[in-house]
Amino acid sequence: MITDELVRYIKQERARGASDDQIRNTLKSQGWQDADIAIGLGPQPGGQKKSTVATVVTIILFFLFWPLALVLMWAWTDWSRNVKIALSAVFGVFIIVIGVVVFVVLRSLGEARGKARDAAIKGNLANVRVQAEIYYDRKGSYGSPTYLPGDCVDAPANSIFGDPGIVQSLSAVRSYGAGELTCAISETDQTWAISARLPSDAGEYWCVDSTGSSLVILSPIRDMSCL
Repeated sequence: MITDELVRYIKQERARGASDDQIRNTLKSQGWQDADIAIGLGPQPGGQKKSTVATVVTIILFFLFWPLALVLMWAWTDWSRNVKIALSAVFGVFIIVIGVVVFVVLRSLGEARGKARDAAIKGNLANVRVQAEIYYDRKGSYGSPTYLPGDCVDAPANSIFGDPGIVQSLSAVRSYGAGELTCAISETDQTWAISARLPSDAGEYWCVDSTGSSLVILSPIRDMSCL
């Protein structure tokens, strides 16, 4: 399970000049799981938001400098009417260019942020599978049969979805913007499945289940498997 402690450690090691491979090997030797390490080494939502704002502001300021300079020259210089019309046209073109560039940048950054969140959600759901198998080894089943559409809350305490470790993983999934988080345990208490809508595409859901499946589906689970 990714924690603030893990994120702080990675930041500290990067500040000391350690490479991601070195950090990954160290964390593995300490018992961290690959899914958690991948999430920790990946971009964090908060940092991406700051980076997005800074990038957009920089682009806007850059493209505004020249047209604003032309406007000032147009206002303070005794140019002919034709020259002023030409400069006005240039200014209009710059405004259009700014709009297009900002739109493209925001869209690409939004897509990148969505993909990063997708990866974090997939990593946490992979962690759920690991913890579910640990639970099964202890209890001999996955717990009380249940079907929790929409948000996967209020799960029975005597089930994998009520296990504290899995509850934390599901909370992390929600924090990355997953929608329609659906959990299910079969009547035989021997199979389970979970699906979460991916932030990058409202029509895709990431599904994992007790059979080992991990795949994209096009609707929330209705059964105890992804297939």
